[in-house]
Amino acid sequence: VNFRIMQNAHLHSYRTYSNNLQLDVEVVDQVQLEDKVSPQTAESFTHAIIQTVRAFQLSGKASWGESRQLTLTFMQQEQELIVWAQGEGFFGEPDSLKLQIEQSVKGEGIRVEQMEPGETSYRLYLPFVT
Repeated sequence: VNFRIMQNAHLHSYRTYSNNLQLDVEVVDQVQLEDKVSPQTAESFTHAIIQTVRAFQLSGKASWGESRQLTLTFMQQEQELIVWAQGEGFFGEPDSLKLQIEQSVKGEGIRVEQMEPGETSYRLYLPFVT
């Protein structure tokens, strides 16, 4: 599954062309998807993550001199991949951002949870199909 290649290509292009949001990516414990998902599922995962980054990028605007940061942490837990998206800076209304993320991954079989009310910290749960 070329999930990693698609993901890396998008994240590299994002870092190259986006100047209003700093993106950091962390991977916990060498997440391995090769034997766990089909190519179609890997493509869905990639699309969902790209849409999540776009939702953060388009929500709110940094004031002059302010920076906004998005940290994506990838981790594996039993039968699902968890992507923890944590925003620092101004992203508008957190509930509105959650709704944008949910709408952008609708139909992908992904659950979105806001970690703390009023904060821009969300976890996306992407189940493995075995």
